[in-house]
Amino acid sequence: MDTPSGQLRALLYARKSSYRGKKASVGRSVAEQLEEERRWCADNGAVEVDTYIDDDRSASRYATKEREEFERLVGDIQARRGNIVLAWESSRLQRDLDVYVRLRKACMENDVLWCYGGRIYDMNDRDDRRMTAYDAIRDEDAAEEISARVKRAMRANARDGRPHGVPLYGYRRVYDDRRKLISVEIVESEAKVIREVARRVAESQNLIPIAEELNARGIPSPGGSRWIARTVRRLLLNPAYAGIRVHNGAEVGPATWQPILEEGVYETCRAVLLDPSRRTNRDVSIKHLLSGVGRCQICGAPARVTNHQSGAYKVYWCYPRGHFMVKKEPIEDYIETTLVTRLARPDAAEFFAVKEHPEAARERVNVARWENDLAEGERLVEAGEMTMTRLANLEKRLIPKMEAARARLRQVTTNPLLAQLIRPTVEEVWEQWSGLQIVQRRAVLRAAFTEILIAPPGRGRVRPPEEFVSYLWRDPAAGSSGVEGGPGR
Repeated sequence: MDTPSGQLRALLYARKSSYRGKKASVGRSVAEQLEEERRWCADNGAVEVDTYIDDDRSASRYATKEREEFERLVGDIQARRGNIVLAWESSRLQRDLDVYVRLRKACMENDVLWCYGGRIYDMNDRDDRRMTAYDAIRDEDAAEEISARVKRAMRANARDGRPHGVPLYGYRRVYDDRRKLISVEIVESEAKVIREVARRVAESQNLIPIAEELNARGIPSPGGSRWIARTVRRLLLNPAYAGIRVHNGAEVGPATWQPILEEGVYETCRAVLLDPSRRTNRDVSIKHLLSGVGRCQICGAPARVTNHQSGAYKVYWCYPRGHFMVKKEPIEDYIETTLVTRLARPDAAEFFAVKEHPEAARERVNVARWENDLAEGERLVEAGEMTMTRLANLEKRLIPKMEAARARLRQVTTNPLLAQLIRPTVEEVWEQWSGLQIVQRRAVLRAAFTEILIAPPGRGRVRPPEEFVSYLWRDPAAGSSGVEGGPGR
């Protein structure tokens, strides 16, 4: 159409979405768009009234950020600050038909022209409305196609265990010259921080002091700012650090990158952080060992604590069905005794072993080598080729090393919550157990048992807990299944 008489007062708009990875240089920058629009103004005698720049902003219905400058542009159209809107192409203004209709209406009501691709459109002209509508449909469809491609790529990456999105704290991605992903590597300085906070949380330490100490040491958070408790919690609840790929909030399989946290350590942290007793509001559950941990064998409802109707003692009961109501102390004593006795057995570290730690293999090699050296020394003494004095010196040098290596091996191959309790005798385990707070004891139970089930004890004689309380030890290697204990089910 012909340019109307009178001075053109131009409102210049520029927008660019944010692209990452291979598409980091896709499209024209906002500076290039404005340069072309100003060139058009110079060629057509238009006066620049104002510029509106939305950088790193999407115009589709999938946008997560508001286009503040676009909203200002619409306001200025309605205020008739200009009589023509310039954009590099129609998709810079919108990729959503609802937005197109809104912008078209504002221009029609205020006699404001559009110009993109070097052509002027009058929204009061039927043919121009039809042509811009076709462009708007095309732009919206292009946005839908982009969204579909992204979702397909995300599903494919998730299925194959490949990373997607912003790199995780603790990792860096290595690309070739064509921006094709080669590998995902661990950033050891950051991984060290993750392992440290995981160890401390597994010991049921409070998140706030952990965050404050990291800040005092000048360690930047994943976002580059200060650590807060929520940051620590979110980091340790992320399955990706255990080498597990997540898509749409669901675990879909193993990831292609190496885990920073062993799966057992991750599960321990998860049990500690998700324990209801860690809530800051006052809750009776934080005072009792099995509330919410034990469950009804019949309906699966959590065990809750209440006063017996006589008021003489407290009971665990099936809430809200009431399938059982049993005295509190005997059940707690039974579970505690069962756990402590198991932790004192010689095979406790092996029984509660978690996924192999990289240091474990080295420690086992060292122990085996030193054992062979001692065995060879004994053979040489018997053969008369070594004196007892030399053998004694060899034992004095190697036995402390072997004991220290076995202790380290126990720490790196056993759930950290349980490793701190494992001792050679029941008395020593009881001593360690008695020093734990209730939140730590509950975390230990969740780490040791898959389930603790309470059945109705029946009427008549008072039955001991072992006749109606059953449990399933957690098998760290399998994740949940384990060895059954208590009465048959």
